[in-house]
Amino acid sequence: MVEKFKLSHEVGVRLLLLFITFLLFDLFWCFQTTFRAFSYPETYVNALTVSLILLLPYIFTRRDSFFLPIVFILDLLLIANLMYNRTYNSAIPLNSYLIADNLTDFLPSVAASIRWFDPLLISLMIPFLLMRKKTKEKSWKKGYWYSFALSATISLCLIFILGGFVHAIKSKKTINDYMCIVPEYTILGSMLYDLLTSGTQISNEDANEIEEYLSRHVALTPIEDTLSVRNNLVLVLCESLESWVLEKKVEGKEITPNLNRVLRQPTTLYAPHVLSQVKGGRSIDCQLMVNAGLLPVENGAWSLLYPQNRYYTLNQALNERLKTYSWLLTADRPTIWNQQAVALAFGINNTMYRQDWKLEEASGPRNNIGDAALMRQAVHLMRKGEIWSPGTNAFIQFVTYSGHHPFKLSEGLQRIHLRNNYPEMLHNYLVTANYTDYALGILLDYLQSRPDYKETMIVIMGDHEGLAGDREWLCSSQTGKGLVSGKPFVPLIIINSPKPMRYNDVMGQIDIYPTLLHLLKLDNYVWKGLGMSILSADKLPFAVTPDYHVEGDTTEVSSLDIENLQKAYTISDKMIRYNYFDKWDGNHK
Repeated sequence: MVEKFKLSHEVGVRLLLLFITFLLFDLFWCFQTTFRAFSYPETYVNALTVSLILLLPYIFTRRDSFFLPIVFILDLLLIANLMYNRTYNSAIPLNSYLIADNLTDFLPSVAASIRWFDPLLISLMIPFLLMRKKTKEKSWKKGYWYSFALSATISLCLIFILGGFVHAIKSKKTINDYMCIVPEYTILGSMLYDLLTSGTQISNEDANEIEEYLSRHVALTPIEDTLSVRNNLVLVLCESLESWVLEKKVEGKEITPNLNRVLRQPTTLYAPHVLSQVKGGRSIDCQLMVNAGLLPVENGAWSLLYPQNRYYTLNQALNERLKTYSWLLTADRPTIWNQQAVALAFGINNTMYRQDWKLEEASGPRNNIGDAALMRQAVHLMRKGEIWSPGTNAFIQFVTYSGHHPFKLSEGLQRIHLRNNYPEMLHNYLVTANYTDYALGILLDYLQSRPDYKETMIVIMGDHEGLAGDREWLCSSQTGKGLVSGKPFVPLIIINSPKPMRYNDVMGQIDIYPTLLHLLKLDNYVWKGLGMSILSADKLPFAVTPDYHVEGDTTEVSSLDIENLQKAYTISDKMIRYNYFDKWDGNHK
């Protein structure tokens, strides 16, 4: 029996090194998540089974010319997913491998996520290259096949116990095990799951689950009639702007003097603890939540997968009541995150992209138009009446760019100069946030000078957190301690709000859509969103991250309330994946 499982030296070493490669990847993956995956047998058994599968080319040919390219591609795949995970806390979605056009624009951000130990995965190939000796034993193939049969059988049994492959992974999508899926089922298993769950035909079970969830969702309570009406909405999504830079000084200098100024105005609503809830789509996920009241899809970027869907949006609600004309003004190209298709799906009337602006004050990793230049040029077009002509109602959405990771701003654009020895990333983030604040001051000065300012509501917010995997060490650094927030909170600032207030409880980005509907007196719009308006008396003081962790005060919250907010991600994923609104009758108001 022992002879049956005997492997030749050359095959055994190759198998061992493949197996170690997977476990080393798992170790690097768990550095920023949890080491819980190493307590599950699937982590080891599945890694061994996949390693044996990857050995097949060598088993059939005994040629490294067939085997080594597979190993090299595997190493690159693993390293790419490690880098992706440091920003998005997930593996690269299967469809995202096809959007190389996006990747070229984000190369500086990608490079910034490389760690010194990542190349260790590739270095494991060296023994393969050095080992040339071939065994003459006739029984070595039999040992391979017996080993493969045993390992595969154990893997299948573990999957069968959990109800099959798809159900086994779905059962791991909990607050404790969500980040264990990739180590347990390998990156190849994660890709297979994406492939198997990419269908678009909704089942009766899923349809009933959505209906039941929406029927329990609390509708908006109309806001008091005494509040004045706002006929115009200007929405500014600031790249990677986090809350902790507001109302702060470093070396006696305000980081965001213009935003601090509007926070002191009596008509401002400020929520400093908005939990970033974006996933694989990052900035475009924010646009989905704020404009359409839906959470990001489980895997991939919704804008690439479902741009043809039917969406109910904020600008459509405004147009329905006020006949507003809408604009999207962005520094990005129309192909980034499929932005052009998104604008069409959301019903945006007019758009201006990177090629429509004069490239001034180039900033960020892609050298796009700087935030200040973007605001100056937009203000110039507004003054000329080419954007938002006098006497018309408008919805205008800005998407800034200068705050893009890794926060590189040329010295000529820096407006605040710091002397202390900050970590480079922290220094760059502070300087860039100050520059974006300067740009916002240009826009605010113009908007507040318009004759229709009293009828205009201005919303400024961070589109998502910016520090990602660097947060922990920046918080513990000598100059970052007590300055950098340990939580991924972004600010929500509503200037000239019909109901000014400071909302200090934790809320989610998904709660912004219903809050804006409330403030704009669009309570009767057919789609209220999956969040809860902060103006509602029953708004819960917490929010849920995309990996189901809870942030906020839950002392008086039931476990059912927490489960309900966690389930919203699954409901939203199904609503988008199955184009739920295409045949929706709008019954749940």
